[in-house]
Amino acid sequence: MDQIVAAGITHFIDMRAEFDDDTLNDSRITILWLPQVDDGEMRPLRHYRKGIKFAFPALALPNTRILLHCSAGLNRGPTDIRP
Repeated sequence: MDQIVAAGITHFIDMRAEFDDDTLNDSRITILWLPQVDDGEMRPLRHYRKGIKFAFPALALPNTRILLHCSAGLNRGPTDIRP
């Protein structure tokens, strides 16, 4: 967590269904747990509405950096972008 804070990350969107980062109880980071099952299937856009409502206001603040992640960077994370 110290390395992430040192990198300037202020917010997390945790997409893992297996673990909620908010249980880390680190007040330096604002966390949204947006659990998604890792089955490789596309999700309807409504599944991401909560994340968008979290990210846009945060990005309007100065010096905000958001880390969106899953466990392995596949399917749920930003590395799996499909048209």
